[in-house]
Amino acid sequence: MGIVTRLLKQAIGDGVMGKKKPPVTSTFDDTQSIEASAALPDEVTTSGSFDVRQFRTSTFGKLLQALPLPALLIDQSFRITFANQATDKIGPECGRLLGEPLAALCSDVETGKTVESLADEVFSTRTSKSCEAVLCSGDTKVWGRLFFRSLRVEEQRLILLIVEDLTLEKRQLIISQGYQAELQKEIGERKKAEVALEVANRELEDRIRQRTDELVKLNAQLEQEIRDRERTERLLYDSQQRLELALKGADLGLWDYDVQREEVFVDRTWAALLGYSPDETEPRVDFWRSLMHPDDRHEVIEEWNRQLEGLSGFFEAEHRVKAKSGEWRWILARGKVVERDRDGRPLRFSGTSFDVTARKHVEEKLLQMSKVFRESIDPIFIRDLEGNIADLNEAAVATYGWSREELIGRSIKTIVAPDRHEKADELQERCRSGEEVGNVEALHCTKSGKTIPVLLSLSLLTNDKGEPVGIATITKNLSDLKKTEEMLRARTRELERSNEELQEFAYVAAHDLREPLIGVAAYVKLLSRHLKDRLDKESHEFISRCLSTIDRMDTLIQNLLSYSRLGSAPLVLEPSDLNTVLESALSNLKPRIDESGATVTRDALPTVIADPAQMVLLFQNLLSNAMKFRSSKPLKIHVGFLKNFGKWGFFVSDNGIGVDPAHAEKIFRLFQRIEGSSDRPGTGIGLAHCKKIVENHGGRIWVESKLGEGSTFYFTISRTVVV
Repeated sequence: MGIVTRLLKQAIGDGVMGKKKPPVTSTFDDTQSIEASAALPDEVTTSGSFDVRQFRTSTFGKLLQALPLPALLIDQSFRITFANQATDKIGPECGRLLGEPLAALCSDVETGKTVESLADEVFSTRTSKSCEAVLCSGDTKVWGRLFFRSLRVEEQRLILLIVEDLTLEKRQLIISQGYQAELQKEIGERKKAEVALEVANRELEDRIRQRTDELVKLNAQLEQEIRDRERTERLLYDSQQRLELALKGADLGLWDYDVQREEVFVDRTWAALLGYSPDETEPRVDFWRSLMHPDDRHEVIEEWNRQLEGLSGFFEAEHRVKAKSGEWRWILARGKVVERDRDGRPLRFSGTSFDVTARKHVEEKLLQMSKVFRESIDPIFIRDLEGNIADLNEAAVATYGWSREELIGRSIKTIVAPDRHEKADELQERCRSGEEVGNVEALHCTKSGKTIPVLLSLSLLTNDKGEPVGIATITKNLSDLKKTEEMLRARTRELERSNEELQEFAYVAAHDLREPLIGVAAYVKLLSRHLKDRLDKESHEFISRCLSTIDRMDTLIQNLLSYSRLGSAPLVLEPSDLNTVLESALSNLKPRIDESGATVTRDALPTVIADPAQMVLLFQNLLSNAMKFRSSKPLKIHVGFLKNFGKWGFFVSDNGIGVDPAHAEKIFRLFQRIEGSSDRPGTGIGLAHCKKIVENHGGRIWVESKLGEGSTFYFTISRTVVV
């Protein structure tokens, strides 16, 4: 108010009176508002009749209009004759105040009487007065300090009333009083601690007593200083700083809920927990309610209302809140109602919030680990660093026959075969030294004395500091697996012998079938030449069909021989440039390609480890299949290479008649031909050849097709073929 004081001095002393007067000592309280009061003389007079409109245009009137504080003129009937624009802060629009009684500004009748009584005293004694009162501003109450000064304008005695807003100051005082109560409580607890220390340690008795006396004196000084407003404000500021630092250091966010206004205040730490700045948060309760996770909202609000209704001593809730980034953060909120009215209705609800997201994630991992431990189908033992069993799961109980109570506390060697104890010690030491121990075959014993083969893995368990605290042992019973492996080996040997016999039979059978077939073909040809002139046209057609059938039978037998060799002949693996391989296949098929009018395009193909002869046959069969099942459209064939496929990946696509997806598996079987293809050449062995070649190279083959839209045959081969 220093600027207001100087303006009032200049306007009243020079502009209104026309001369300067020394400042008059005021009876106002010792605050900054004393300067504004002292700026006014005991009386201010002007000549002429009083007119409000004229007064507004006067220097003094303009000054009052420009004041940032509410300023009013009161006549001797305690009615308002003038109010500046700043009066809107404590009442309705300034124009509507004119003619209203002074008591209309007050929050209640009793306050209005007190204010009018003080104004009457100012009129009577012509001395300045001040008081504090609760004023009304619409639905909001304002705590103000009122300054009354007697003055004369146009032969009329008036009172100049200036109002200072103390609402924020009063709220700060309430907060400081709460802090003082906490401080007193802390001092009491410290005294108890000092007494306990005095009993425990006699050597520090004098120092403790001296410190206690100092604290008592300091407390007395603080109580005295708190009465002074400036000291209170400074102490409050310091305490707020310490509180903010403490909350920040502990990552605690502070929140304060004004129940009557339904407004929520949060500090920077609380806003920062969710990635917001204080300016980005809204004081509305609905804003914070909207950030709660839908699954948690009902429970949190229910606990919140219980605290407001006084049904719980303390509010505490763990729930998820959506951060600015969209991430759900786990928050632990604690608080209580710190202020209620006389009827027990809550006024203020304060507390703190702490981000427990990391802890929640750890708990979830521990829960998952615990579930894995309990529900694992494999036996799991937890032992300490000395090798004593600390825990085991149900699978271990079921496999080994001992109960948990029987094994906990005993050495892990209890379940190890006696002749393997030394090996068990070695594995334990390797694990303790940090070495990874996994998939080690061992012999264990059950409670009944039965020896079982197991596959075990050891893992070192550490605490949050990385220090070893134990060892987890996972075992897998190999008894059934060993039996299965032996059965499989026997079955494999039997199948290998059977396959060898079948391949030998197929080779011999096919070879022996060709001889009589060749003989039949020779006799039919001789018969055709010998009776050429005596046979009619129909007989010659029969002979032609017979020779064609013999040729197809011979082709079928040769294909069968070739197929049997694929299974018996060893692979000749070598680096094979598939571009060269494809060129050989295209060269072998050139007459058929020219005949069909096919256009063959291709990608650049890699060099792979493969049997080049079999790869030529693979491409040749796939290209031949595309030409065999072409449609009426010009045939287009593309040979492609698939990158980033894990294995070497290739495909051959065409725009032919396509394959019904229902036959996608059938076409790769030996001698299988789909319906409707009998009018097309072939023996039903070509695609079976392809499948055999791909499988010999550690890959697989399949087709993707739609009828009438063409087909794409995909196949892979292993990057490392094991012979």
